[in-house]
Amino acid sequence: MNQRTQRIVWVVLLILASLWMLTSGIMKFMPNAEMIDSFARWGHSETFMMMIGAFEVAGAIGLFIPKLRKWAILGLLLIMAGAIFTHVSAGEYHLLGGAAMAIVLLALVFLLQKPKEEPIIED
Repeated sequence: MNQRTQRIVWVVLLILASLWMLTSGIMKFMPNAEMIDSFARWGHSETFMMMIGAFEVAGAIGLFIPKLRKWAILGLLLIMAGAIFTHVSAGEYHLLGGAAMAIVLLALVFLLQKPKEEPIIED
């Protein structure tokens, strides 16, 4: 894959990952009885649900800020790992796909990003 194609693929994956996390975060702010019931069933409050939503929105925005990107990816990966743990603990294996796909997208964004050029140090 040439450099231009890799860059296009990376940008598309970045946009998809950001939209995925942004949508997920925004949904947690909309009054949805089913989501509130799910969080309660998992032992979490409505406040915790909104906090996770805020972190997902912040992470989605952070993906577009180069200096914050690695931290945004790390934070979103931790949230998605928590989602997987929660679904497995609750026996909700059918809900693992969304979190797993988000993890794959975030990992690809991290792995395919253009590495920073190291400064040349002359002796």
